Amino acid sequence: MNDRNTTSMIAPDTTRAGELRQPPHQVRRAKADDCAAIAEIYNQAIRARHSTMDTQPTSAGRYLDLLHALTLREVLVVATPAGRNDQLCGWGIVKRYSDRPGYHVACETSVYVHERHQGQGFGTAIQAELLRQARALGYRHVVAKILAINTESIAFHRRFGFEDAGLQRRIGLIDGVWHDVAIMQYLIEPDAGD
Repeated sequence: MNDRNTTSMIAPDTTRAGELRQPPHQVRRAKADDCAAIAEIYNQAIRARHSTMDTQPTSAGRYLDLLHALTLREVLVVATPAGRNDQLCGWGIVKRYSDRPGYHVACETSVYVHERHQGQGFGTAIQAELLRQARALGYRHVVAKILAINTESIAFHRRFGFEDAGLQRRIGLIDGVWHDVAIMQYLIEPDAGD
């Protein structure tokens, strides 16, 4: 689906007598107005030193450039509380794994959640949408690269069915500390018509 304004809601809760209650999270495609909040969330990850190899703060301009540079098979999404498009709680991306033609079936995903909103289901909502988008965009192999010290992220990805694919030992050096990176993979089964 290439509709730039797509909003995905987490499956609704049912209450007594089958009434539907508003889902707590919505995930939609990012827009230019989101770039400052996206950068703020990523800067939290940079300062924490356990989720990215980046070490220098980033800016809204970097994400505005990224948003404009996305190909037709890439998507940047954001999560907000239902009905609160102005309160961005997390973001995620599906991007090409490589520009080499043989890798056209593979993509990479990343998820980042604002530190105040971790543990509230926003990451789950984002990851579910990223996997849905990956399938819709024709990918069959999803890769996640995770700093090995980030055991919470590794466990999070396992809950979605990601498998361990390998460990890159001492591939990064941040503030004089060597880091390993866990490579995880998720294989999307083709639809019956594929």
